[in-house]
Amino acid sequence: MPIPIRVNSSYRLVDGGNRLLGTVTVLEIVDSRVKGQFTPAPDFERVREIFEELEQAINQILMAEVDELEGKIEDLGLHLVASDGSQTPTIHHVQIFEGKTIYFRIRGGYQADFTELTGRR
Repeated sequence: MPIPIRVNSSYRLVDGGNRLLGTVTVLEIVDSRVKGQFTPAPDFERVREIFEELEQAINQILMAEVDELEGKIEDLGLHLVASDGSQTPTIHHVQIFEGKTIYFRIRGGYQADFTELTGRR
């Protein structure tokens, strides 16, 4: 069973070939939307251009290009891995802006664990 994604925790962003693309530190979670700080690893360079093109397409409101680029990103098989190797819930709609800020959604309506923030489950 996947472990919950938590604010102020760090995870490895890995592609479908288990190549480390970088580290994600979660800054904010709202419903299934997550914002984090992204620190790229050397293998990120092989996919950086796709994320830069996506950022440009979003800024220029080129929706057909956005859809095509999001499809390419989905095909990368991106997922998060906790520091102990545990899997996290499936993520999608991954966007990395300026190579340092990451946004994504947690698939399937998964709710993050807010216990540390609220004291309640």
